[in-house]
Amino acid sequence: MDLFEWKGHDYLLIVDYFSRWIEIVLLRKTTSSTVVEHSKSIFAKYGIPEIVISDNGPQFASCEFANFAETYGFEHKTSSPKHPQGNGEAERAVQTVKNLLRKADDPHIAILNYRATPLKQGQSPAELLQGRQLRTKLPSLPSQLKPQGRKLKQFRSVDKHMKNQQKNYFDRRHGGKRLQNFERNETVWITEPKLEKASILKPYQSRGGDVHERSYLVDTPRGMKRRNRSHLRRRSLGPCDERKSTHVATSLISTPRDRLSQTDDRHPPDNAVIGTKSGGNGNNKSSSLPVTAPRCASPPMQHTHSEQTQTHYTTRSGREIKPPQKLTL
Repeated sequence: MDLFEWKGHDYLLIVDYFSRWIEIVLLRKTTSSTVVEHSKSIFAKYGIPEIVISDNGPQFASCEFANFAETYGFEHKTSSPKHPQGNGEAERAVQTVKNLLRKADDPHIAILNYRATPLKQGQSPAELLQGRQLRTKLPSLPSQLKPQGRKLKQFRSVDKHMKNQQKNYFDRRHGGKRLQNFERNETVWITEPKLEKASILKPYQSRGGDVHERSYLVDTPRGMKRRNRSHLRRRSLGPCDERKSTHVATSLISTPRDRLSQTDDRHPPDNAVIGTKSGGNGNNKSSSLPVTAPRCASPPMQHTHSEQTQTHYTTRSGREIKPPQKLTL
């Protein structure tokens, strides 16, 4: 289900996920009671669905729609906020309907032709939903309008192959990959609608008890929010950053200043390194604090006089370095 606007009017769209059959209803009011009333009328024609998927619009997130789902006995799932891909079938159907209305003089004939046109899988939405072809303005044989057996096994096989192919194309173009799940109390960044800090509370659970693996409830300074996994990034430090933070903490718990002042500057203790300024003699009191290079930084390479006079030398990684041959005039 989804709501859309066309030329100043609001419409309710319902599409069957299996057959791609589309129903459109003009809404006089965009209230929950109006949406529920039209949904009941459509369900009376085709039967009550097992699962209804929608976005988090106020018409679908209301208590009235929740009572409607409980009374009629279907499960209502909502997509994550700021993530329209979670309701992608309805979003795609909205674009299809808008293209039909934009080009057609008679919108009813346009919708009829869509329902009677075969999909890429080989059968039309009418054949998949009703088991027969619809009579349109195009000439057709009477035998084609009679109910025929549906080749559901072949349709499901072709449909699954096409969806996997579309997924592979999308992942290849946008660099999509499967993201790891989060643990509780894990710190994250929220990237939508703006960057802010948050912590994971738990995976989102619908009123029917269904757990959404790709949707999480997060705790932010402005309250609890629901976001899709694609909008969350880990905020933990990397290995090098963790070592730097550990070094800063250990440098604060080093030899006290009074103990360093009592030791001979010419023979400092083994666990302290006395920092000196360039050109100094090492006795400057302002530089008597222990100074240690970060562990993740590479120590400076020290070359002896014999190493500098060699024609080539080898690095720590085993790569041989040869100096360029210069022309001596």
